[in-house]
Amino acid sequence: MTAHESSAQDYESQLEAPKLSEPDTAWLKLLAGSDVDQAWFDEANARIEVGSKDMRNATGSSSEIVKARYKFFGELLGWSDPDHTLHGSYKRLQEHSLSLIPIKTVIATQRLLHDRNIANDRVIIGNASVLWKRHGSVVQRLDKLEELGYDVTHVVEVCPPALNPHPASLEMVHDLIEEYGKDPLRVLTGQPTLFGHSITYLRNLMEGGLKSPRRMDSDTAQWLADYCLGTLGLTPKQFQAGIKNLWRGPSLVEIKDTLDVFAEEGLHAEILLKSNLRFLNFTAPLLRRRVANIRRVCSLLDWQGKPEDLINSDQRILASSDTKMAVHARLFARYGRASMSKSEVGKLIHAPLESHIIALALGKHYTACEVKAVNSAFSKEARAELIEQLFQDREALKAQLGRGVVRAYEKYAERV
Repeated sequence: MTAHESSAQDYESQLEAPKLSEPDTAWLKLLAGSDVDQAWFDEANARIEVGSKDMRNATGSSSEIVKARYKFFGELLGWSDPDHTLHGSYKRLQEHSLSLIPIKTVIATQRLLHDRNIANDRVIIGNASVLWKRHGSVVQRLDKLEELGYDVTHVVEVCPPALNPHPASLEMVHDLIEEYGKDPLRVLTGQPTLFGHSITYLRNLMEGGLKSPRRMDSDTAQWLADYCLGTLGLTPKQFQAGIKNLWRGPSLVEIKDTLDVFAEEGLHAEILLKSNLRFLNFTAPLLRRRVANIRRVCSLLDWQGKPEDLINSDQRILASSDTKMAVHARLFARYGRASMSKSEVGKLIHAPLESHIIALALGKHYTACEVKAVNSAFSKEARAELIEQLFQDREALKAQLGRGVVRAYEKYAERV
């Protein structure tokens, strides 16, 4: 560990602002796009001292803190110039809100990237969110990539968004490639951008491209065509489009077992499947478990409606994973209301879970409107950063939201 790495780890736990000096010249030149001299260092350090204060704890005028940050990033580094190579990233930083980002946070992360031989400017251009990532979170991601055997410099420079997923997600991508009989080091070194995709997307990609799907036998295909064109009333064009979604290639027995579960659970197969044949990819046990998850959520909510009516009116709810519904169960048990409408329950289930956590942490009422407002107010990257900040003090978050909610969300986040 270098001297800069060691000191950077302490920046965010100290009140004192860091001081830029000669060893920082190399990465500062990349960010400024020009040479920096002693006069520049003196001016920068004066701005850093003010702009590194935490506005939540600082005394005095908050406007002075924000002005110092604009002065440092916009003028001293020159990012406010439309012709600067990092101007676009600077606009993203402004959208994220400079009031949330102490200068010392940026310095700690930039020193870390430089110490790991990663081109700072290239990473910022490809992933502006690195500007508001905390030093510790970046360390975790870089260490995980190294632990898995990757050339960190190559992966991060080719795919800067590889710094976004949770370390557990990076490992899951590695394991998924291996699960399908491929050499993950070879595949992901050649295509580092795969680290930036969700596990669900990659699994579908592997099923469709790197692993041949099961072929449907002629008898099953004929029976399914008769069922879809006759019972469901699909047109030939709709049937051809729908059958492309059956990547699993279910057998006739599996299809009939799944349809039996639809009937047992009071679900209208002719409505749900007419919307999307992909639900025939569900095995009978999986479909039964998904419905049970939804029934449990409604039960904990003491909801006045019927779970099957909720599903029949909004078939997308069946696509929610077990771990996602486990979080909803905790949320509804603690914050839900039996008087919630069918529409509101559905909207809450569809909203990203991080928006639920952020809304509650901000003291908002637990309604679909408030959760939607949070989802609209913050970009995906900003929500991820806020979640990371909230979970830095897990005990405080548990005290506010409930131990069960926090634990369920952590399990969900590990699998996404």
